[in-house]
Amino acid sequence: MKVLAKIGYDNSTVEIEFPIDDDELDRTLKQNYMPTDTTKPFHVRNIDYPTILSKLTGRTVNLDELNYLAKRLNCFDDDEMDQFEIAVEQEM
Repeated sequence: MKVLAKIGYDNSTVEIEFPIDDDELDRTLKQNYMPTDTTKPFHVRNIDYPTILSKLTGRTVNLDELNYLAKRLNCFDDDEMDQFEIAVEQEM
């Protein structure tokens, strides 16, 4: 499963599809004049897909963690995805 997110830092915004290779993420951030230290707090402007993660809109994220989450979501079967969605609903 892909995670399509609009990520902001200061006055720059870029759309990134996670999971993404570290080198590609680095290039994307550089092209958009953003820091390449992915542990810095980046602002989630919007998450288009999956909709359950749209609850992150307006929050700050660590891009390494978001990328890891997207990689894990790729491994989920339907039951695991249902459990994940229930957990997100309860936590947020």
